[in-house]
Amino acid sequence: MGNAHILAAIANAGEPIVEGDALTYVGKDDRGVELTIIIVPDDRAGWMDSWTIIHAMPNYRR
Repeated sequence: MGNAHILAAIANAGEPIVEGDALTYVGKDDRGVELTIIIVPDDRAGWMDSWTIIHAMPNYRR
């Protein structure tokens, strides 16, 4: 799964589910496949508002 599919799913997801500092998005990518994506803050990048994806999986595999 590439970055474009993940970014499309996040853009189509709406409001994330907040669990601690992790954000969980569920949305359809540009192919119509529903993905679950979890992102967390990443302060190692050297700038504010930097995030790292720790999970990206199609929901049909769950």
